[in-house]
Amino acid sequence: MTSPGERGYVVMDDHAPRPASGVLTFMFTDIEGSTRRWEADADAMRVALDAHNKVLRDAVTSHGGTIFNYTGDGVCAVFTTPKVKRRPGTSRSAASAQVICRKTPLLGPPL
Repeated sequence: MTSPGERGYVVMDDHAPRPASGVLTFMFTDIEGSTRRWEADADAMRVALDAHNKVLRDAVTSHGGTIFNYTGDGVCAVFTTPKVKRRPGTSRSAASAQVICRKTPLLGPPL
């Protein structure tokens, strides 16, 4: 007889972290025109991207989310509790996005 792992199942021991379950909200971000910006001024884009990523990290984590992937010029984040307790009817991802939009420095007009 084969073990569950040999049949394609993921077997987790009692100490392994459990994946998120239940209602999940995903957020994906991207900087429009980033390739052109990198080509035009890589040094300035590097500084802007560092500032941008800090804003995203702070906004996502302060609203109960977790960034699970950086995509170069964006992030993929997940929120396990969809509602903000202090603001009924507002999702954590929407509240996080509002902070990101307010605090992300504008890079200037599209190139």
